[in-house]
Amino acid sequence: METIRGLLFVCISASCFFASQSQKTGTECKANLADIVFLVDGSSRIGDDNFMLVKNFLLKFIISRDIRPNKVKVGVVQFSDDPHGEILLGDYADKKELLEKVRKLTYRKGGPETGKALRFVQDNYFAKGRAMQNVPQILMVISDGESSDDMQTPAKNLRRQGVLIFVFAVRRSEIKELISIASKPHLRFVDTFDNYEHMLELSAQSVLKVCHIMEDQQQALAPKLADVFVLVDSSAKQTQQITEILSQLATQLNVGSTSNQMALAQFSEDVSVEFLFSASKNRNKALSLIHKFHPRSTGQPRNLGKAMDYIRTQFLNTKSGSRIEQGYKQYLLVLSSGESDDSTARAVHALQNEEVTIINIDLRKETTTDLDFPLGGPSGADSTITETGDIFNVTGECRSTQLADIVFIVDVSDSITAPNYRLVRSFLHRMISGLDIKSNGVRVGLVEYSNFSRAAFYLNTFEDKEELLQYIRILRYWGGLPYTGKALNYTRENVFSEKLGSRRNVGVEQIAIVITEGTSMDNVTTEALMLRRSGVQVYALGVTGSDVNLLKEIASYPHRKFVFSVESFAKLNKMERILRKTLCNNVVQSTAIKTSTYILKQGCKQTEEADIYFLIDHSGSINPEDFQDMKKFILEFLVMFTIGPKRVRVGLVKFASTPTLEFTVTKYKDRASIERAVSNIIQLGGGTDTGKGLTFMDPLFKKAKETRDHKVPEILIVITDGKSQDEVKEPAEELRKQGVSIYAIGVKNANEQELLEIADNSKKMFFVTSFDALNPLKKDIIADICSEEACKDMLADIIFLVDGSGSIAPQDFLKMKNFLNTLVSDFKIGNKSVQVGVVQFSSDPHTILNLNNIYDKHQILDAINGMQQLGGQTMLGLALSYLLRSFDSTMGGRPGAPQFLILITDGMAQDEVTMPAKVLKDRGVIIYSIGVENADHAQLTEISQPTGRVYMERDFDALEFLREDLQLEICISCPKSQVADVVFLVDGSSSIADKDFESMKIFMNSVVKTTQVGQDNVRFCTIVYSNTPQIHFLLNQYDTTIQVQNAISALTSPGGNTNTAKALQYYLQYLGPDSGGRSKQGVPQLLFVITDGEATDSQDLPKVANELQSYGVNVYGIGIVNARRSELEIITKDPNKVFQVDDYEALKALQQNISKVICNTTKVECMKQAADLVILIDGSESIKSEPWKIMKNFLLSLIDRLRIREDLFRIGVAQFSTAYRKEFYLNDYKDAEAIKKAIQNIKQMKDGTYIGAALTKVQEFFQADKGSRMQNGISQNLLLITDGESTDEVRDAAERLRAKGIGILAVGIGEVSQEQLLQIAKDRVFLLSNFDHLKLNTTTERVIDVLCEEPKPLDPSSCTIEIGIGFDISHVSASSQYLFKGQLQLRLPEIIEHISKLHNVCCVAEHTLHTHTGFRLVDSNGKILYDTNFEKYSDEVLNKVIAMQISQPLAFNPQLLQSFQDKFAHSIVGTKVLIIFTDGLDASVEDLKHASENLRKSGVHALLTVALEGVQSTSDLLKVEFGRGFGFDEPLSIGMQSVASAVHKQIDTVASRECCNVMCKCTGHEGMRGSRGPPGPKGSPGQRGYSGFPGEEGGAGERGPPGFNGMQGHRGCPGRRGLKVLAGYLTACDAHIIIITLLYLHACYIQQVIPFCLILITKDNKSFNIIKQKLNNFTVIPVAIYLSLFSLFYDIQTYIMGLIH
Repeated sequence: METIRGLLFVCISASCFFASQSQKTGTECKANLADIVFLVDGSSRIGDDNFMLVKNFLLKFIISRDIRPNKVKVGVVQFSDDPHGEILLGDYADKKELLEKVRKLTYRKGGPETGKALRFVQDNYFAKGRAMQNVPQILMVISDGESSDDMQTPAKNLRRQGVLIFVFAVRRSEIKELISIASKPHLRFVDTFDNYEHMLELSAQSVLKVCHIMEDQQQALAPKLADVFVLVDSSAKQTQQITEILSQLATQLNVGSTSNQMALAQFSEDVSVEFLFSASKNRNKALSLIHKFHPRSTGQPRNLGKAMDYIRTQFLNTKSGSRIEQGYKQYLLVLSSGESDDSTARAVHALQNEEVTIINIDLRKETTTDLDFPLGGPSGADSTITETGDIFNVTGECRSTQLADIVFIVDVSDSITAPNYRLVRSFLHRMISGLDIKSNGVRVGLVEYSNFSRAAFYLNTFEDKEELLQYIRILRYWGGLPYTGKALNYTRENVFSEKLGSRRNVGVEQIAIVITEGTSMDNVTTEALMLRRSGVQVYALGVTGSDVNLLKEIASYPHRKFVFSVESFAKLNKMERILRKTLCNNVVQSTAIKTSTYILKQGCKQTEEADIYFLIDHSGSINPEDFQDMKKFILEFLVMFTIGPKRVRVGLVKFASTPTLEFTVTKYKDRASIERAVSNIIQLGGGTDTGKGLTFMDPLFKKAKETRDHKVPEILIVITDGKSQDEVKEPAEELRKQGVSIYAIGVKNANEQELLEIADNSKKMFFVTSFDALNPLKKDIIADICSEEACKDMLADIIFLVDGSGSIAPQDFLKMKNFLNTLVSDFKIGNKSVQVGVVQFSSDPHTILNLNNIYDKHQILDAINGMQQLGGQTMLGLALSYLLRSFDSTMGGRPGAPQFLILITDGMAQDEVTMPAKVLKDRGVIIYSIGVENADHAQLTEISQPTGRVYMERDFDALEFLREDLQLEICISCPKSQVADVVFLVDGSSSIADKDFESMKIFMNSVVKTTQVGQDNVRFCTIVYSNTPQIHFLLNQYDTTIQVQNAISALTSPGGNTNTAKALQYYLQYLGPDSGGRSKQGVPQLLFVITDGEATDSQDLPKVANELQSYGVNVYGIGIVNARRSELEIITKDPNKVFQVDDYEALKALQQNISKVICNTTKVECMKQAADLVILIDGSESIKSEPWKIMKNFLLSLIDRLRIREDLFRIGVAQFSTAYRKEFYLNDYKDAEAIKKAIQNIKQMKDGTYIGAALTKVQEFFQADKGSRMQNGISQNLLLITDGESTDEVRDAAERLRAKGIGILAVGIGEVSQEQLLQIAKDRVFLLSNFDHLKLNTTTERVIDVLCEEPKPLDPSSCTIEIGIGFDISHVSASSQYLFKGQLQLRLPEIIEHISKLHNVCCVAEHTLHTHTGFRLVDSNGKILYDTNFEKYSDEVLNKVIAMQISQPLAFNPQLLQSFQDKFAHSIVGTKVLIIFTDGLDASVEDLKHASENLRKSGVHALLTVALEGVQSTSDLLKVEFGRGFGFDEPLSIGMQSVASAVHKQIDTVASRECCNVMCKCTGHEGMRGSRGPPGPKGSPGQRGYSGFPGEEGGAGERGPPGFNGMQGHRGCPGRRGLKVLAGYLTACDAHIIIITLLYLHACYIQQVIPFCLILITKDNKSFNIIKQKLNNFTVIPVAIYLSLFSLFYDIQTYIMGLIH
């Protein structure tokens, strides 16, 4: 008995413990404030019984809430044809009355008009609710179907009003639209049920869900408290006004320690504190202190800037009572009576960075003491007023961020804590507020993680920004342990998904922002790397001393742009502005990458010759994926240079324990060969002996030097991931002595000190934490290599415009000067090279250096170092106007010299900048803008235009990283790839002295130097004439600049007469291909006639000039001294093509003009010799007349730069607006002039913008009868130019064009839809802010560069495989309609699962590549009986296929193959495979071979057949197949022991061939199946599950034997009749106690000892009282939970109840 008694109390205690634990894990809710309206469907479809269940659901909900006038108010609306207000909000203050009213609700019936009901609720309930009192507004909709009217609009209006809408939907019909009216995310606001009984059973969970949202919303709407520090001017005379203002403020703020706080100080030269926050414990105390306050005028200076700094550093902290660390809003209220005697700009800037809102009241101007805090005030030079709220407008750079998919990955573990999570929530709210959120703009998702990860919402969850921000306010804190690695994996696999809103497939920037306390229970390195490799840019924000190394492991490179940290959660809001600005700038600048890459490529063409070796680490410490990253780095490096035997040569050596030569610089002659060699490099592994590798390089460079006839740059690029096991310093020094320039790149565990010993200097040493960072690092290294050569002979006038305003800290001004010093140090300074000027600006501009002041570099550097910061305002517009004079010739500006302005500023201009910037640009000044910290990207873009000339950095430390980028862009004299044949026809007559002839040679060499010399670029030829002409070298004789220059330098003057006409006639014989002329290839022919006198045979000039013109030769005349201009005009036939100078010295200055002529006249270098280009132009009414002219001129400039001819480039043009119109087809015009004339005659349509329809109709151009040469394999291209968003859909039409092999480019101008353009043209999109950008040569060159590039090889990382599965089962019995039987039924699941994954495809970074399978069942006539989409492996889909019941037979005939051809036609993946399971051919082999060939031509890469039982001839099946690899002659059959593996091998072979260009792949025989592996470790416990549904009620048990008869007791007095109440709830603890007691008594009953048990219970008062209290308290036990148990103990209950009472 003691044992039974002890067991009872153990069980009771345990039950109470588990109940309390369950309450801690989320079953407890403290929400006690809300206006809740139930909108109940009372339409006829509900039914009487179900309506009763709905009422019971309402009753349960109401019982659980604290219904009182100042707590929870409930309203009920029933709707059908019309809404009926059954219960108004607050109608019943008494819960009992409310319950009675709900119980008596009448079922009204009728049609369901939910939209009308929603409007009724808004007007009659929530409009009269307590929303203005910050009470949560909640609407609960209960329905089971769609509405007969529009629900979306009224629901959206309610949500925007702040009403949270829950939907409880019963799945009796289509409820998709019903669910859509709920607040988002639906995971938290929607519950669906199978029926109304199910809804009632799960009511407790629904109640809890709503309660938690109430709790979160209640917290979100709670008033936000603030700390207000008041700073009063000591010299103020308005004492009474000040007292009134302060008193009103204290009253308004209701000052107190648990409310808003207030502190007071006054200032003059110093600050005097009156009282701090801690002193004003309540409003009365504050008022008492205020009334004692009097300004104490001291006559000292009014140093407001100093005072604000003092307040920030001394009092805005916890020690002084400020709650800034807890995230409370901080205000500084300044009451001033005059201008400050010191600058306030820097102090204001510092306070703004601390998120302190500054409010200034000028007591001299205020005439009223009315105060509505917070106040705005007058803005002035030194009294900047800023007011920041919780909602931010999208400004500056974030306005320009049109498109991005951004996912926040937020740590919600225990290390964050609930109070800090509120600060994180505030950070997210502010961050998202400042972004341009919309479905076709910036999309946002959120992943929260601790022990596990979950998506709070996906990228496509929210379309409305306001709804998104409302939900951010009610995010819940979880707690747990931080598993950051798991979160990164979850995000990559589950959130950056196309079906969940990711737009990666159309080229939208993918961004992840990780916010963490800085520790992780798992490894983040691998998962972060995989996330980055998937194309996601990762930002890492660490809080409270996070491990910076961990943040670097997570973030993308460079870390200065992607790693952020703050010392406390209270500082998050300060970091928010910086992060948002950086993020938006990075996204905006990513759109300018095409420009910077183009400029980089053009800059590197100046590096004509070089020998470059790569020395790469292939030791065992490098993963295969990392080795692939290294090879990718090298391949992309090669693209930037012109590769050739006499140009840039490349070799490669790999090293581990020993070095291995892969190829020397002389082995491969072209880039394609080198690319193949690099792709085939195999990693063998081993140690890391870098020193041996460096030593190995010495003879290779020596041998390379012997194969050149002159010195060229020698470069070694070393890449390693670890510390060398041998010495590196000495072999590196030996290479440097030999003249080799060494770059050292260290990855992961490389030793930085060792890298410094290898590299030439610190600027050539690079260190990154992972191999994927090599890709962004590539640009820095290439820019450094190329800038030296590109800038060597630079001619430019450069003025630096430096911000010296007061907002810049002294240390930052110094960094700015250091940056200028670095740039100037790299230039060759002189009056014939680079001139430098410096202007500093603030309130006024001041010249530090004019362009022609100093030519000594050291003196320039001294002048920059001696520059003193001005302080003051940021009057940039005034400075730009001032600079107009600075480029004048009187100030040193040189006509013909490129003029550059480089602006550096840290803030937004306080005056107008657009017009003065435009005037400068119209005068030919190219403006580059560098914005730091608070600079405004949009404003700088207005100044510079285009975006590619704007650089934004988050601080001044980052300036040093801009050097190479900026230098290279400035140094390029002609930013395009040039193609032309240039001939110098040089007068060598006796009138020219030897020294003058030398001047002519110097002139020609200077022109050659600024030109891209090469067999594929500009070819040169020189003819010297006098009595007779003599050619000195042919056009195809020399490949490099130095060869041409040496040949020109060797020219001699023969002396004699000036027979110019004869020389011109002589030139004509060298136009042909035998002499290197390329006129038949459409290459421009340029002839420069250089003469100093009158032609001896002038009478023959007109005839030969006409002949030259007929050959299309562009003739330019350069006359010196006595040359006759009239003769030169006869030769050139254009006065503008004549250049004349007075002496030979002036000839040198002419070089810039001639170089510009060559730059503007040459055609661009194009990898495509021939192409068809259709231009589709927007003629909509949004394009005004002037922009329309600019667009047509842009087309003309395109035509001028392309080689137009019937066998080269063909052009067609179409126009669209609302309608579409063909202007001229590809074969309408044969030459450039005719095409240009036709373009000029195009009339604008002026209507709407329907791009989709135009893309569909423009397909007509790509037909042979319209001039398309598609059938001949000629490149087909479409260029779209538009200025607006299309009214119709564009994706499908663009996909159809692409499917035909048509390459699409798009130019978007102004307010276009970037998403639409990406859908149309993928990554070949150019975005311009206005039509003026079409005037820029760089725009034309960039478009042509993309047009001319060869098709990109398939990115292995995008390898996608779709497998069609078909069946031919000809014999289907009528009695058994199941399709799959026998071996097929057994083997099919194994085969499908095998082919669902491919492992270790050689060119794919991922270990596992998932295929997509699609099933289709087709009858013998081609009718589709069953079809599935191409999807990843799914048991559910496979089981459905296997369970199919088909009555008609399936056939293997041409109709089957045609059906799959149609299925694959809509696919755009890389690799397509069809597998047919067949029981034999059902058509002739010839017919099937023809259908198979059509399938192959349509783009399917392989057809495999698997023979089923009963196939007569497998050889016939092999005749139909195509695309198999080794083993193609071995039939596949369902009876093979390893058929799944055999099919998998074939798929793997096809994938390797199509994705990786691996034509054959050898595999060994399949091994024996291994023995069963040991069991895996036990997994971690899963999440706590929900309570299960109660089981069915059991039958009545056998009746037990009768017990002892007890003694009859005395009859008691009748009790007082109790109130009638509803069924109550039992807590988990109550229920457990009662059940355990009953079990205990049941045991007693079985053993017939109940009286003794009862005596034990009643003797133990504690136990007895518990049982008595519990049993007295409940009236009806919840049937769904405990009914079966209580029926079991019916007799016992009766006995106990009688005994106790």
